[in-house]
Amino acid sequence: MIIVLIHWRIKATDEAVSAFLDYWATAARVNDKADLAGEFLSQPVPASKLPFRTDDLTFGHGLLDCRHFMNVGVWKDWESFYEQVGQYMNDDKPLLPFEAERRTRTVLDPKQWRIGQWALPKTGTCD
Repeated sequence: MIIVLIHWRIKATDEAVSAFLDYWATAARVNDKADLAGEFLSQPVPASKLPFRTDDLTFGHGLLDCRHFMNVGVWKDWESFYEQVGQYMNDDKPLLPFEAERRTRTVLDPKQWRIGQWALPKTGTCD
């Protein structure tokens, strides 16, 4: 199992955010989900709204004013992730129109974990 974090930095306009959300839901598809446990495009909660210390990704990261999104994916293994998502890794191509900065990725190799009683939703919000 691996966990992949993709940090998206999107231009700070409602139009850019809308274009990005549409891109993620319709163009950046995972065609074969057999080895995908779940993938979650998330917007950070501002640190000021939380009663504990946290990394605040809502401002101050990077050179440009932008809106941050984190895509968190749980996959069977690195090869499964790369087979399904590798074609979207455009590090040598120009930024997509809605990107303020190049997205970055972190791949995590879990060493221990706990499984709770709450189950993931049975359906996603997009394909």
